[in-house]
Amino acid sequence: MTVPPEFRPEFIESQPEWRSALQEIEQFGICGLNLLATGPDPLSHEVGLVLLALPDTEYVANCFELGHDILRDLAWLLENKKIRKVLYDAKFCISFVRASESRKLYAENIFDLLLASQICWSGYYELSPSSSPKNPWKKRAPDHSLAALAERHLGIRLNDVLGKSLLELCSDERIDDLSSESIKSAAMQTAVLLPIHSILEQLIDKNCLQKIADLEFKAISSLAEMEISGIYLDPRGASTILGQRENELCDLVWTMQDEAQRKGFVRVSHDGKRLCYYLNPDKQEDVMAFLRRRGFALTSTKAEVLRGLAAAGCGFAEAVLRYRHVCQTLSFLKNWMERVHAKDGRVHPQYFQISHIYRQDQLSKAQCPADPKDRRRRACHKEAFYASGQKEVCQG
Repeated sequence: MTVPPEFRPEFIESQPEWRSALQEIEQFGICGLNLLATGPDPLSHEVGLVLLALPDTEYVANCFELGHDILRDLAWLLENKKIRKVLYDAKFCISFVRASESRKLYAENIFDLLLASQICWSGYYELSPSSSPKNPWKKRAPDHSLAALAERHLGIRLNDVLGKSLLELCSDERIDDLSSESIKSAAMQTAVLLPIHSILEQLIDKNCLQKIADLEFKAISSLAEMEISGIYLDPRGASTILGQRENELCDLVWTMQDEAQRKGFVRVSHDGKRLCYYLNPDKQEDVMAFLRRRGFALTSTKAEVLRGLAAAGCGFAEAVLRYRHVCQTLSFLKNWMERVHAKDGRVHPQYFQISHIYRQDQLSKAQCPADPKDRRRRACHKEAFYASGQKEVCQG
């Protein structure tokens, strides 16, 4: 959608104009709020534009011109329980203000369109015909992007501007090259926040979902605080454990190879042209072939099967179990150490509130690896996760 010529947001160019806009927000008791930042990371990037929507006008404030002190006013706005703040993906906005202010924000009276839409449409699917006779219908969860909400509820098609960073909208990576058309598109997307809010608020009330919505909205500040605060990881302790486990892994590999060589282990290569005397402990076929050669009738090399053999005195099965355990420990610690942030030396996982199918506060596997479920495995490397004052973070 191109921005209509008659749509003209007001540009705030001075501190008095900024304070006047805040006074208007107090009078209305409601506003739409959005931010455009130089990137997605609140710890490494900064807010460039603040976009405000009122029932009768839209404001655009440039933080680089007015100064980032206006973010302190945004913190006040977010914590003011008398003013309803309508946002799309409120955690993004709260995280940037939280990182700028270096304190926890107690956001009040927040209405997040993303969460509200997920609540209203939870359990619903868009069905389309399938060519499969077994499953004649394809199920697809509804799209909850702001553009999808505007088209679904208002019949308006929007450009995807708010999903991009300022640097993506600028030429030559210069913030001052941001075109007025891009700013108007962002302001246009901010302008639809209040109309969509009115519709989703009615849907939530009509379907008796207010308690669920309140719970989700109140959790946003805590999740933002968890992400920005991060998890302390002692890099020296983790490196020590890594070195120990890598040495142990080498010893285990040599132990298994020595036993395989003594027992005459050999296998044919995939092309069938040569013999291979190396036993790969990561390959189930090699482990099973060696144990069958030893006289064990196996159908799999699952942990419970190997534990039974180890209990019966099979040292090779015990070594394979230990090898797998050490590999998992190394993978876990390496994943955490790769995600240590350069700014504060902490790990900052990303949290999500709602899945399309069911409600679950879950840790994104793509952002941060999960804590091992096995209590014995956790006990081996939990000493690397201690906060200051020896407060344990990763429970054993």
